[in-house]
This record gives sequence, structure tokens and C-alpha cells, in this order.
Amino acid sequence: MKIRFHQEPTRGRQNKCLVCGCLYNLKTARASVYSNQGIEYGDICPDCLALGAQGIKSRLQSNIQRLREFADELEALSCEQVHLPELEAEFSVYRNRMSP
Repeated sequence: MKIRFHQEPTRGRQNKCLVCGCLYNLKTARASVYSNQGIEYGDICPDCLALGAQGIKSRLQSNIQRLREFADELEALSCEQVHLPELEAEFSVYRNRMSP
């Protein structure tokens, strides 16, 4: 895994950290995670970057575990029957928004 810095013209953009999954605001430069084959996988936040090589690996493993657990939950959810709201219920939401 390689970390590369890029200068970004748009400061204040919100990014998602590949390593920990948190959202953070881009300040001066963007740091990205690349495979040894040169494939860019995403950005890394300053907090994760400050952890160093072992800290990055450890936090990435924690994030991987969290994502696996979430994927399992989504898979279980996909087995459930889907109950869509009736059209009238959806219209009432829009009507309530439009009322003063």
C-alpha cells in the first residue's frame, strides 16, 4: 500500500476516509491510498495518516470488520419482504411539507 499526496484546488470539500470510514473536510492537500499496482482506492484522513504504517493497518482492519458486519446485516435485510408505503401516505408527507 502506498500513500500519495495531491494538491487540490477545492478546499472545504468533504471526503470519506478509506481507512476509518469517517467524513472529514479537506484542508490543503489530499492523501490517497494506492495499491502497489497503482490502483487508487480512496482518501485517507489526517488522523489516520498520523497513526503511521502499523496504526493505518490496524485501523483499516477494524474498518474491514465493521463493513463485514454491516454487509451481513444488509444481507439479512435483503431476505425480508419489502413493504412499500401506500401512495396516499407518500402524498401526505408532501402535503404536510407544503402546509404553512
